[in-house]
Amino acid sequence: MGVWPVRVVGEPWIVPLRRSLGRARGLAVRRAAGLLTFLAAWLCASPRGHAEEGSLHVRFAEPVCAAATEKYVGILDGQSLVAETLLDAATCTWTVTLPPGRYGALCSAGGFAATAPRPVAVMAHEVADFSCQLAPLSQVRGTLVRSDTGTPLEGGTVQVLSVVLEDVPFPSALFAEHLARKHRGVADAHGRFSVPVRQGEETLLVASAPGMALAGVGPVQTTAPTGDVGSVELGEGGEVEVLLPTDLDPEDRWVFLGRLSESAEGDPQAAPLQDPAASWDVLTAILSRRVEGDGIVRFTSVPPGHYSAVLWSVSPRTLYRTRGSVPDGAAVRPSAASPRFVVTPGAMVSVAVERRRVELVVTVRGISRGELDGFRPSVLLVSSNIAAEGAWLPGGNDDPPRFRAVLEAAGVWLPQLVVQVGEQWLRRAGEPVVVTRDRRTLEVTMELTRRPMEGVVVAGRGQLPVAAAAVAVGGAAACDLSSFWWSTATDAEGRFSCPTCPAEAVPVWAYHPVAGSAYVPRGEGAVTLQLEPKRRVMLRCLDESGEPLEGVTAAFRPVPGAPLHVGSPSDRDGQLDIRGLPEVDGELVLQSFQAQARDLPVVKVSLPRTAAGYIGSFVFAAAGAVSFEPAAESRLLEGASWLALEGPGGLLGNVFERALGYGLSTGSTLGRSFEWERVPPGRYRLVATDPLCRVVRGSKPFLVNPRQRTQRHE
Repeated sequence: MGVWPVRVVGEPWIVPLRRSLGRARGLAVRRAAGLLTFLAAWLCASPRGHAEEGSLHVRFAEPVCAAATEKYVGILDGQSLVAETLLDAATCTWTVTLPPGRYGALCSAGGFAATAPRPVAVMAHEVADFSCQLAPLSQVRGTLVRSDTGTPLEGGTVQVLSVVLEDVPFPSALFAEHLARKHRGVADAHGRFSVPVRQGEETLLVASAPGMALAGVGPVQTTAPTGDVGSVELGEGGEVEVLLPTDLDPEDRWVFLGRLSESAEGDPQAAPLQDPAASWDVLTAILSRRVEGDGIVRFTSVPPGHYSAVLWSVSPRTLYRTRGSVPDGAAVRPSAASPRFVVTPGAMVSVAVERRRVELVVTVRGISRGELDGFRPSVLLVSSNIAAEGAWLPGGNDDPPRFRAVLEAAGVWLPQLVVQVGEQWLRRAGEPVVVTRDRRTLEVTMELTRRPMEGVVVAGRGQLPVAAAAVAVGGAAACDLSSFWWSTATDAEGRFSCPTCPAEAVPVWAYHPVAGSAYVPRGEGAVTLQLEPKRRVMLRCLDESGEPLEGVTAAFRPVPGAPLHVGSPSDRDGQLDIRGLPEVDGELVLQSFQAQARDLPVVKVSLPRTAAGYIGSFVFAAAGAVSFEPAAESRLLEGASWLALEGPGGLLGNVFERALGYGLSTGSTLGRSFEWERVPPGRYRLVATDPLCRVVRGSKPFLVNPRQRTQRHE
């Protein structure tokens, strides 16, 4: 037996000489070729001809060496895979030649938990030893049976969710296949299965069997060598065949089945609004396939229910792993969807994804064509922060400006004009537009009033200009998507300008961590902001075990007004010391942007104008989530401008807080659901508000628990 084939990732460092020398080149050319051949042979024989290299000797320690039937080793250079191999049961060592440097070595074996990459240094002409010491996995046992008859499902499989989603820390088909074999249990003739899982970790399992609907099991957590989940019942599932449009765009890379509420309002043949937030759930992540082959994508073991097949540019599996955060460099765009369809037990459904484009023409009033230099028209999909680019239409100088945009998704869209001011982008928005899939063209009007605003930020008795002060303009209607708000920074002379501010007066405030702050509730024309080091607020951030939490940032929003980041992130003791806040009513929004803190909640703290000094400790317990699907008879949203969660810290969700929730700019729900992520545990209710965030009506209270998603259907 011995070592399985080794795959080294990357191009070889020496390229074979191509023999293309012909007789017509003459004797001199042949002699030169002979000399080159001699030199190449000499270089290959001489150690100096190679880049200086070393060796890494990897050894699996006991009891892994004797017990594991399969072992994996991966060598990483940063996040890039350099070399990898699989070892059989009889082999416990592997030696690989590498250029000198620092690497990460990852080890895994059947029956044992994989390690995180551990650092190892390789020196030239030396052999570095690396020992793989692995902890044993726990065995989760159970019985797989049919839900209708209770008969065992021989041959059914139970897998760890990360294996189903092909979630590997670096691109490697070999490692993914190894993990799939290691974390899979197959039911025997009595339906009994055993799945290896990591001890002490919450793990979601996915059970499936031919002809049966897949089902989630858990999450399970065990600290013992074995655990038991009892009987796992599977009902009969269906199959779905999705026919893709012939005019696929390069960005159309994934198809997923989005599950819909049976009681959702709207045309039952209309495709739902689909956005990244709708793709965070486990089922959607599992029921996703890459676009390839003959233009047909097939799904098996689909649980019964109402669905729509959606063509998308980013993998729902990626969005599930990142909790909806789109990877850097990825293009997210609205795409095509199928009509609503129903999957019943044992049925096979064939649906077609239809690219139904809607042409929107927007007439802009309040501005002439000669004033449009630098303005870029676009239309924003409210729920997902995705914009469709617009194009100005030709016309006479006396005609009002008009632009056209092609929309590829139903939903609530926001016409807007964007212009670059310095290093910042300034946005002016119109009224939201409801786009349904039964329309082909739609014409709307956008009113735009504007007045230039210029300002200067000064400090001290001598009114010295303050450079690099943060300035926020607007934000009076925090629950109105069309309301204006903008932030910028002062130049070296303490000045800032807003060339397209609204004609009406708007809130303006400035902040500098040393010089203090200034707030003007109704600013217009020329504004002077005199900074003063007014109140100081201190607080402490703790994790759920009571330990200090470092790296939490704070943003302050005066009411009314727009938010600005204030102070520095919390230190090693969890302390946040914020100096120079204005003496106005407002709120602090506390959150961490560190990768390891993505499961922490976003904490909102009400801060009256009288609050100063130490205001307390705030515990960042593990966050929960809330999903809301309006029932057909729901009256909660009638006449509302915004939908929010009301909790201990006030309202969660407005135009400034996309991390928490999505707004409702019209009474129509279009069959969509609303999502809130990173919600602090506690008691909440769903509330509908007017544009000024005043509560119009609310639901009954409910609890949000840590690490759980609460489903509501008011």
